[in-house]
Order: sequence, then structure tokens, then C-alpha cells
Amino acid sequence: MSALIETQPYGLVVRYYEYVGSGDLGRLRGIMTEESYRMALSSFSLALTIRDSAFSDDYEASDTDPVALARVEARVSLELARSARHPLIEIKEIKPNGALRTTVHYLENGKSKKLYFSLENDGWRINYLAGRKVDE
Repeated sequence: MSALIETQPYGLVVRYYEYVGSGDLGRLRGIMTEESYRMALSSFSLALTIRDSAFSDDYEASDTDPVALARVEARVSLELARSARHPLIEIKEIKPNGALRTTVHYLENGKSKKLYFSLENDGWRINYLAGRKVDE
């Protein structure tokens, strides 16, 4: 994938799944807004918080304790890499949502999905909150 495509929303959809499937949370964080990254980390952590009380304690502390956050990220990364999810992604449509937001509609193993993006100072980022309507 060319460097230009990788930085566009449709290229970032593919990167998102590559990084999740390999457990590369550092790179995943780099293509998401911080709030969206934290939401994704929360989602990835859910099963672990139910099964493991020590992990749950670390997760609860991770908002204010960088050491706890590092332990959470390391464990989640390991679990994601073990699951080795590598779905087939097919981009279907890209729809602007105002001047600085866009939505990419795609198929994940044949199932309709969408990711929202916002144009930040350093480029396009996955932003779960960018799906809201804005005035043009």
C-alpha cells in the first residue's frame, strides 16, 4: 500500500484491522484520536476485566496510572495477537460529513460496517465521534 493511501481514511480502515489482528496497539493508537483509542481499548479489555480481577484493577487505574495502562496494553496486545483476526475488507463508499469529517462504508467478511474519521492537525484519524452531523 502506498504511503498516500495509508494516510487516507480508506487506507486507515485496512491498517486498523492489520494492527488489531497483530496486537500492535502502538500503531493503532497512532491512527486514532485519543478518545477513540481509549474506547477501543475498553472494548478489547471487556472480557479480560470479567475473567481476571488483577487485570480489572489495572484497567480501573489505567486512566491515571501510566504503569497500569502499560500493563493493560501489554495484556490486550497479547490477547489480540493470539486471536489473529484478519478479516477480508472491501471498501464500498466514502462519504464526507462536513469539511473535516468522513465516513468509510465497507464490508468486513461480507458484513456491512463503517468507520468515522476526522481530519486532525497531523492527518486523518479514526474518530468514533465523527459520525455526528455537523453544520457545514
